Amino acid sequence: MRYGSLILIAGTGLVLIFIYLNHQNQLTSLSYQKQRLELHLSQLREEHNRLKQQLAMLKQHDSVKERAMNELGLMPLSVTQVEQFIP
Repeated sequence: MRYGSLILIAGTGLVLIFIYLNHQNQLTSLSYQKQRLELHLSQLREEHNRLKQQLAMLKQHDSVKERAMNELGLMPLSVTQVEQFIP
């Protein structure tokens, strides 16, 4: 009877230790996952801000005109080049 109680207590202790270690392992895994997700979120926010700045720059009329002239080789139309089409 005495040995049976000791075995039961030792077995219960081992089960509790296993549950505790499993819980700690899950906490560690979730902590690493959280860090990875926070880093990814930070990178996405940086890219979002960069793209917002780029969009604002591209929307500026002067930069559109400058890009059209310098990069695409387009020139402003003169009044004589404009024709009106009436269907």
